[in-house]
Amino acid sequence: MKIHLDTNLLIQRPHWERLPPGTHQLLVSAIAFAEFSEGTTHPDPQIAARARVDLTRLRHAYGEGVGFTQREADVYRELCAIIAASGRTTGRRRRVDVMIAAVAVADNAALATRNPADFAGLDAVLQVIEL
Repeated sequence: MKIHLDTNLLIQRPHWERLPPGTHQLLVSAIAFAEFSEGTTHPDPQIAARARVDLTRLRHAYGEGVGFTQREADVYRELCAIIAASGRTTGRRRRVDVMIAAVAVADNAALATRNPADFAGLDAVLQVIEL
């Protein structure tokens, strides 16, 4: 099973024991790597340095981030429509989460996160795994 990791799982240690049984291919989107990399510009030099080390380690572990191309942009638009139909909005806070979800949906993958509420309303098109 393909499983994309949300940014929060790059920051905090996932509860791997919560993964469904079976063999999994764990992937990270370029969007999640971009969101994570904000920490490399932190005003505290020690925090920024640690974030740079962590980003290098994560890129080595998960490889190139899965890209966000026109296909993912089209899926993003569809996800925004689904969210709007449920009476919610993507808004600024949620926009990156929905882009990460779009990459997973376009890749026919599930999405693992610590915050399943960030993906509320997408259950019909996205399997969310809480880790």
